[in-house]
Amino acid sequence: QGEPVLDRIGELGIPCVLVARDGCEPGISTVGCAEHPAARDVTNHLLALGHRAIAFLGGDLAYRYTGERLAGYQAALAAQAIAAPERWIALGDGAAAAQRLVSESPDITAVVCVNDAHAVAALPVFAEAGWPVPERLSIVSFDDTDEVRHSKPALTSISYPRYQVGLWSVRVLA
Repeated sequence: QGEPVLDRIGELGIPCVLVARDGCEPGISTVGCAEHPAARDVTNHLLALGHRAIAFLGGDLAYRYTGERLAGYQAALAAQAIAAPERWIALGDGAAAAQRLVSESPDITAVVCVNDAHAVAALPVFAEAGWPVPERLSIVSFDDTDEVRHSKPALTSISYPRYQVGLWSVRVLA
């Protein structure tokens, strides 16, 4: 069973390109990023910095990118023989997920956030818990939005090539 909006687009014969996806139903073009390798690489960066207790924060598995980023995070930890306990994975709203990590995972020293919005929402929760960034906790996220660039403290975020994705989407439609 496909996604209803995509089924309807197919019925109407409307040309379309899905953005920020790397796969879909046959006959539908997509332009996106390799989410799994990106999350694996960012988790490997934290591992190279010496972190061994790394959490994954935010998102909803109904969105493909959340699952792919989570899988990349898990693959990086598994490659280092680190078994991430379930309590290190806090999906959902950024603030609520951060609260779960504070309550259940005081051992973590780093967090991979599913995106910038969740990271920024988590910052005040970590600060209130006495987990200052970056002194106590390292945080990385995805999308490199203005929101994260202007957060206090500024956070490390993986840049999403919006311009290139838009350009390739138009080219695919043409």
